[in-house]
Amino acid sequence: MVDQTHMNGSAPRAEAPPRAVARSTGELLEDLLTLGELQVRLLAVDAQQGVARLAMPALCFAAGLLLAVGCIPVGLAALALWIDETTTLSLAQSLGVSLLAGVVLAAILLAGGWAAFRRRCDLFARSREEWRQNAGWVRSALKRFGKTPRMPDEARTTTNFP
Repeated sequence: MVDQTHMNGSAPRAEAPPRAVARSTGELLEDLLTLGELQVRLLAVDAQQGVARLAMPALCFAAGLLLAVGCIPVGLAALALWIDETTTLSLAQSLGVSLLAGVVLAAILLAGGWAAFRRRCDLFARSREEWRQNAGWVRSALKRFGKTPRMPDEARTTTNFP
């Protein structure tokens, strides 16, 4: 007992390493859970706003598609008959010209709808950015957690364990 160092009550007691690790791990896990919950909430908000922003382009795209499928054949038939009556082309050639005009009109409408979808394709930009920031925070927290100062040898030899 002579070789043991005695501590007086004035020196601050260092926390035992297992307890410090458990507390740090618990705090880290709590922070990770909170970040996960917030990430899911942000994802839900982004999804809701994304659906709202894509509603109009989707309607335009659908209207263009329906127009191409439903109304255009009647107009193309009328165009073919007009071409047949006003030019020297045969009825078959007039129908071919009318078909080409219909394909070009449908392509223009579909391209307009596709371009609107692409312009509004940043649906989850906030969620992606927040995810990057959270991942960076987790990495730095894990690095800090791995570099916690070890308890000095003196404190280990003088700590009284029950």
